[in-house]
Amino acid sequence: MFDLGLERLEALVRLPTISQQVAFREMQGRIGWRLSQQETFDQAREMLVGWLQGIADEVGTQKVSLPGGLVGYNVWARVKGHDETAAVLLQGHYDVVEVNGTYQPYQQEGRLYGRGTTDMKGGVVAAIMAVESLVREGERPFVDTYLLFTCEEEVAAGGAMKVVAEPFTWLKKVKLAICLEPGYGHDGFEYSWGHPGIAGLSLTVPLPQTAGHGERWRVRIEPGLGLVDHASREPGSIDANGIMFSTLGQLRAGGVVSWYSDRSIDGAINSTAAWAEAVVATDVGGHGVYEAAQRALNYHLERVEEPERINHLRHVTKIEVEQASGGGVVYDLGRFGDALAGLRARVATYTNEVYSRPPLTLAVVAVGEGQARVKIDIRTDNALRQDLPEMLAELFPAPMQAELMWNDPAFAGREVVENRYFRRLLVAHRARRRVLVQGHTGWTEAAIWSTLLDIPTIVGGPGRMGVAHTIQEFIDLSHWGEMVGVLVDFLRD
Repeated sequence: MFDLGLERLEALVRLPTISQQVAFREMQGRIGWRLSQQETFDQAREMLVGWLQGIADEVGTQKVSLPGGLVGYNVWARVKGHDETAAVLLQGHYDVVEVNGTYQPYQQEGRLYGRGTTDMKGGVVAAIMAVESLVREGERPFVDTYLLFTCEEEVAAGGAMKVVAEPFTWLKKVKLAICLEPGYGHDGFEYSWGHPGIAGLSLTVPLPQTAGHGERWRVRIEPGLGLVDHASREPGSIDANGIMFSTLGQLRAGGVVSWYSDRSIDGAINSTAAWAEAVVATDVGGHGVYEAAQRALNYHLERVEEPERINHLRHVTKIEVEQASGGGVVYDLGRFGDALAGLRARVATYTNEVYSRPPLTLAVVAVGEGQARVKIDIRTDNALRQDLPEMLAELFPAPMQAELMWNDPAFAGREVVENRYFRRLLVAHRARRRVLVQGHTGWTEAAIWSTLLDIPTIVGGPGRMGVAHTIQEFIDLSHWGEMVGVLVDFLRD
């Protein structure tokens, strides 16, 4: 099984699944890759689905619209366990970043080198091989086991945010999610709970209905050059969230717009760092909405640190305005929208080198019956943690502050460490070697599972985070094989 797993890992690494469009094109020119970005991602999806169909009871995909017109698919599978009332989730992403590394995997001194070996195709294939090993032995896991591989994490976590917007029903029975990203340990494995730099806010916001103004228009903004990885913003990049908030702010300043929701999920604004979409009801027409978005774009371009990149950014940024269909309820999101924009602006001033990703992720998880339920994921530093309660009280006064909670990450850590499913995983791993358990200093999709979906989540997989996103990315094959064995022992009834 080890040789088969290694063969599959090498096959997946050979596919340069770069989710950032400009970087993909640069890679094509550098190595002469003939397939399009869409064809590359389609092949990766087909590869994963094919492997899972031979071992799982159910296999499915979830369509995700990504920047640059790319259509990706989250891939999931279910393997029935002896207890079908509970479940564990093995999770990873199959997109990568481009830093001029090799996509032709090669072995040297017990390591497999290649882009994505550590971050995190190694974890994806380890999960598949663990489940396959168990099934081939004629056994079933102790509980239902789900595998979920998202198509885009490196730019703006679009794959995971799609799951937030359209959650699978089976997520409700997941007792522990294992995000198979590598830790920071060098000589041993490291498991981390959530992200100590993450604060999760939950608000219930009253929304008065309104007749709205004029026609309804859907506006979508794609800068085309958002983030290049977890922890760093490419110099001179711009943020779709910021442009969208500025656009809506300009429209509201003239008293001509009400934000509008025609969906029960995603609410009036659906956004990540790399794209943002909103529907507005306004009497300025589609041309007026487009002009407001252009003014917002110009405002943000003026603040780009590298002037020579401005023309490039202007060229690759897409602004689309189209008339929205009728139906649905129009809500007056004025006060809430203003408060949200204020929160985003203030939080951004606290951004530091560790949490340099746009520090606020919004998910309007339900709109209806005159209120919205909103979850907000904020990356924090010590100063922001101290200032946040007072800031929220000022920005979200009654009646918006009808229900306001934030999950203390330290408490979340204790909760996960005491989780009996995680204790079972530790027993399986500590039978082989000493492992560390501590807080995580980076950003992974675990922040979304734990904060926005309230799933107890642990981060821990094969590889070393310190070599991710580097030219000589590699994975220690002994560690990779060990992780497969640990997962088999964990799942075996």
